[in-house]
Amino acid sequence: MTKLINEGKVDNLFCWKLDRLARNPIEAGIVTHLLQTRKISSIVTPNKTFYPEDNAILTAVEFGMANQYSRDLRGNVLRGLKSKREKGWMPNYAPNGYLNERYNEKGLNRILEDPKRFKPIQKLWKLALTGNYSIADLADIINNEYKVKTKGGKEFSKSTLHRMFNNPFYYGYFKNKDTYVKGKHKPMVTKKEFDELQSIFNAHNGRPQDSKAENKYNGLIKCGECGYTVIPEPLKYKKIKSTGETKSYKYWHCSHKSKAIDCKQKSINESELENQMNEFLSSLEIDEAYIEWGMKFVEHHLDEDIKERKNLQRKYKKLLTETTDELDSLVKLMISKGNKDHSLLTEQEFEKQKLDLSYKRDEITQQLKDLNKRQDHIINEVRTNLEFCTNLINRFNDGSIDDKREILLNLGRTVDLRDKILSIKPEIPFKSMQKVKKFTTTYPKWVELNPSLDNNQNEALATVSRLWRRGRG
Repeated sequence: MTKLINEGKVDNLFCWKLDRLARNPIEAGIVTHLLQTRKISSIVTPNKTFYPEDNAILTAVEFGMANQYSRDLRGNVLRGLKSKREKGWMPNYAPNGYLNERYNEKGLNRILEDPKRFKPIQKLWKLALTGNYSIADLADIINNEYKVKTKGGKEFSKSTLHRMFNNPFYYGYFKNKDTYVKGKHKPMVTKKEFDELQSIFNAHNGRPQDSKAENKYNGLIKCGECGYTVIPEPLKYKKIKSTGETKSYKYWHCSHKSKAIDCKQKSINESELENQMNEFLSSLEIDEAYIEWGMKFVEHHLDEDIKERKNLQRKYKKLLTETTDELDSLVKLMISKGNKDHSLLTEQEFEKQKLDLSYKRDEITQQLKDLNKRQDHIINEVRTNLEFCTNLINRFNDGSIDDKREILLNLGRTVDLRDKILSIKPEIPFKSMQKVKKFTTTYPKWVELNPSLDNNQNEALATVSRLWRRGRG
């Protein structure tokens, strides 16, 4: 926006409230300077119009209120997360086997057992504890025998199961930075069973559990030149002469396993790698304040879908009635006196027509059921995606190794490294979330629900709603 003003393409600003134009003193200073130097002719709000010659103190007060609002909001969010942890509830996305409660009062939502997944996953733990099954065997059992999918609708991969079997949440604790907090959620296994399973896995792979920290991104990142896995190098140590302190450095490089491609890719420092991961997460992270606002507009713009659905319902109900009537007429004709000798309708013709009409009736009935579920499905899927994109950076930086891997696996379809540049291609719903984040960053003043939005605002909000409505693709 500032660029457009300096280029002379924007003369007047229209907003719901002046404090929506800036959320910190730097932004406030820029807008105030543009107004006082007459690069902006006026700033128009519903209650007042601000001109270059107006008292600068009034403008400063308005912007000061905006800055304080942002600080208070951040403080409230952090207090809310701390309060939830202290009450024994993990303020994060629940792992497979559990569901986040959504319809309780804010701050009181719990983590409950997933009725579809809790029992099968608990059963899988019991199988793993026998020591008779490999991770590949367990993945085959849950996917093909139990026929259970992850919450994202995918099959359980071996890496997903590895993370699950190493997650303390399943024995009743969750991690908060460097400490563990006892949760109020129902444990799936005991601490003794959890430790026993770690011993079983460590005995099988011959490596101590802590070595996983050295290889936390193993298997996640591919070389952008040859396509092989990016792997960690042994830790490097450097002694700082001025302090006598010894520092460790971790590097990652292509495994160079390709015989056909002479890969030229060089090593990259782990801290630089993680900085790029944080940049990617920043492009997706959405403030909690936007969730309810976004959901209301999604529901608002679903009104058109409701009209379309009602029209389709009438159409399908009419087809269902016609098909049922045809089926009844067919049966009546078959058993009628005039058809005793089957001159009007043979048994073969009856069976064929009856089968065709029965299939048609069942198909229409299913379409009606799917139609009724569609809107609830869209709303639930969009909310799940939005909630997953809140507090992303803190969850990644403060989370365990398993948390980091879980986030990257959920968000990224492909993760490539080429010329020390990390390229993460997000899954379809999160690709849309990047556009949502860009919009909410560009137009923060539209976070407030306003019953009298002008046409331009409504058009922009409709764009956001269409993006959010895409759910999981």
